[in-house]
Amino acid sequence: MLDLKPIVQAILKDYALSLHGPHGVGHWARVLENGLRLAELTEANADAVRLFAIFHDSRRMNESTRCTTLPRRGTIFGTALPVPVHTNVMCGRR
Repeated sequence: MLDLKPIVQAILKDYALSLHGPHGVGHWARVLENGLRLAELTEANADAVRLFAIFHDSRRMNESTRCTTLPRRGTIFGTALPVPVHTNVMCGRR
């Protein structure tokens, strides 16, 4: 299992929004919990689910605009981090 702590710490260093806002860490936790439940049922890659949960809104700049490029921006940010995040997992490969 991935150690998310150093990854979350790196994300939070430059996170632009309130940690307690609609797209803050509570939201990431709910996405993680629901994603892992679905992963059990679908045999999805649990590490990919974990990474998606914390990266999908990590580069969000406001709470009101729906932006379909957010997950992509989060992935780009994740691949540039100085913490070990396996590229195949970030790209959704098993």
